[in-house]
Amino acid sequence: MVPEHHDVPAGLGGAGSGRSLDLQAAPRRRHDTVPARAVHPHGACLVGAHLVHRPPGLADRAPQREHRQGGRLIVQGGEPQSGRPAIAVNGVVIHEDLISLEVQLQDAPAPTAAWENAVRALIIRQLLLSEAEARSIGGDDPEPGEDADEAAIRRLLDEALNIPEPTEDELRRWYGRNGERLRAPDVWRVQHLLLAADPHDERQRQEARGRAQALLGDVLADPDSLTGLAQRFSDCPSKTQGGDLGWIKRGSTVPEFEASLAALRPGEVFPEVVESRYGMHILRVLAGKTGEVPPFDAVKARIAEFLQEASWRQGVQGYIASLAASARIDGFDLFEGENAPPRPSAWPAGSSCTGGLPSSGPQPGRKPAAGGGCGGKGCGG
Repeated sequence: MVPEHHDVPAGLGGAGSGRSLDLQAAPRRRHDTVPARAVHPHGACLVGAHLVHRPPGLADRAPQREHRQGGRLIVQGGEPQSGRPAIAVNGVVIHEDLISLEVQLQDAPAPTAAWENAVRALIIRQLLLSEAEARSIGGDDPEPGEDADEAAIRRLLDEALNIPEPTEDELRRWYGRNGERLRAPDVWRVQHLLLAADPHDERQRQEARGRAQALLGDVLADPDSLTGLAQRFSDCPSKTQGGDLGWIKRGSTVPEFEASLAALRPGEVFPEVVESRYGMHILRVLAGKTGEVPPFDAVKARIAEFLQEASWRQGVQGYIASLAASARIDGFDLFEGENAPPRPSAWPAGSSCTGGLPSSGPQPGRKPAAGGGCGGKGCGG
């Protein structure tokens, strides 16, 4: 199975619309990061090394028949007495006790969604393990952090998928269409004075606003006076540096603070008191730098890794869909539900990997900016 480099369908990978990208850390290929519905869904870690195991003596379970298959304990028959149909993959029952354990590991907005995510993950895992067994692929020599089943799934996917490397022309076309979204964020070196005020105490905020107005008049008359005034009056930890917050990236501060920074040139003081949830600020930009799009050669290798990873994710989902289409799955429709992958018939025959970025999902995106508060260095954040 040799997938082409695809535009990754929405929900399977890529950048969010309108968001800048950072390829400093392209995603690493892992068998448990299968797109849309992973072998292990995001936030989950399957319990134990085996998909099915000898269930404990539960009062609501009917008698079952057990046998060994490939060293794995298989439990067949015995529909749960709760009234819900037994869920099985080619006759291999996935029991409610195992589903219950997996549900607890799901990050979902509602119990129903958590249950569906858990069942879907367990079904996909069984599909892959069954195929690995059919191909006589074992879990020998697992990598650090893997169990035998995870190693078998990884080896299966390595054997089943052959992802070609993108060509130079494909990389350049992708860069030409998406390079602007690789632009580095604007940065400012900021100095400020904060008079803290509770956002729910209007009297306190009014008093802080009056004091800040008086101090702002002094700073506008002599911008360099902000250093001494911040040391004397500021409630921000940066007061020990004369209010110097250092370099701040666009997107790393509260919106009201950042909007004022964007309006200033180096050396300028914002002519009004800036209000935020932390209180009243007097702002000055000491220096600034507009973000630039990195040259193609600087990001070429990372773009190639990103495109290959995106194609691998799509190839894995298509492979899982093909396994599911030929399997007998009882008690659950793998392709129904809020987080269900598309049915096999919905998959495109192929497309270029050089198109625009998809609209959602994992991406080689910028790590969330560290810090918080008024400027990433305290001030209540």
